Amino acid sequence: MYFPGFAKALVVSAAVFTLLQSPTAQAAIDDEAWKSAQQYLPGLSREVVQAACQENTVMLYTLVLRDNSADVIERFKKLFPCISVKTFVGSGGALVQRFSSEFQAGTHVADVWMNSSPHVGDDLAEKKLLLKWTPPTANLIPELWKKEGYWYAIGLAHIGVAWNTEEVNPEQKAWLAHLKTWDQLPAAPFGGATATVDIRAGGTTQLTYYFFEKQYGPDFLKKLAALKPAVFSAVNPMIDRLVTGEFPMAFAVTADTAAGNQLRNGAPLRWKFPEPGLAVPYFISIAAKSPHPNAAKLFLAWSLSKDGQTAWVNSSGLAPASKNAKDERPYAMESWYRLPGNYYRADWAEISSQFKDAVNRFTAAFRK
Repeated sequence: MYFPGFAKALVVSAAVFTLLQSPTAQAAIDDEAWKSAQQYLPGLSREVVQAACQENTVMLYTLVLRDNSADVIERFKKLFPCISVKTFVGSGGALVQRFSSEFQAGTHVADVWMNSSPHVGDDLAEKKLLLKWTPPTANLIPELWKKEGYWYAIGLAHIGVAWNTEEVNPEQKAWLAHLKTWDQLPAAPFGGATATVDIRAGGTTQLTYYFFEKQYGPDFLKKLAALKPAVFSAVNPMIDRLVTGEFPMAFAVTADTAAGNQLRNGAPLRWKFPEPGLAVPYFISIAAKSPHPNAAKLFLAWSLSKDGQTAWVNSSGLAPASKNAKDERPYAMESWYRLPGNYYRADWAEISSQFKDAVNRFTAAFRK
């Protein structure tokens, strides 16, 4: 049976498809991408942008972040519609294992690789698993939060002290108000009513307890243990219990992300970052055998731009890695919120090499 209207629709659809596939249409899409690059990525060559559009795809291996970075991807695609963005989301360890295994097998899938372990990033760079390339936006990221030519932070996970505003008593509230440095922590009036995270939980806790011992000596752990904190294997379960009022305060907390997510849902939480600041960079890099190297370069360069940094920060909840991001996170605009004025410079290679001994000392101090 013949349907004239249906046949006409097919002809129109075919014509539209042909138009979208035509060199003229493709040139228009490429031009749009180049205009975005000129506006947001001065210094990036037109050749890279055109080649990125021809590659048409970029595969991101990303850490688990709020909404799986949907807002970041949407913003990038709006500026560069010629690029289709695909993602594989996993924990830091899973991303390292998958990426390394694929590289050894000669199966190259990832274009952009993310992690929050600087030592691992340095190690992969040394083993030539990461592409050496310096984007024109690299100068926007401070030296502390990058390995020039290899990996660059798109946000920071700060470590701090968090509390339930409905559970702290006047004495505890006064102490929190005067908390400025980490060495004040053993004097916290929260004995038997606090919590922390096990050193084995990840890079943030490894950094925290490494700093405590390095800065204040091995007896500092014993002083903290005297507070008799509940020790959790991960931060999110600890924050859940903090919200329910099981204890009024917790330390060694990745507050902007873990506590921030709960605050968005109306939880009565506040937090503070004692000095010096303890932070772990969430960073991105390009795979040495990237199947779409120009699309990867475009994504990396944009991620470090003012526009890209703003998108990453406000989408993920991470704190800015530089002052170039426009920080629009709701809690960041509250009067009680303050980022550290200075940061502790961690020796990540040493943290990694001493990890087993650090676990033993942690276990002995907290009897965990």
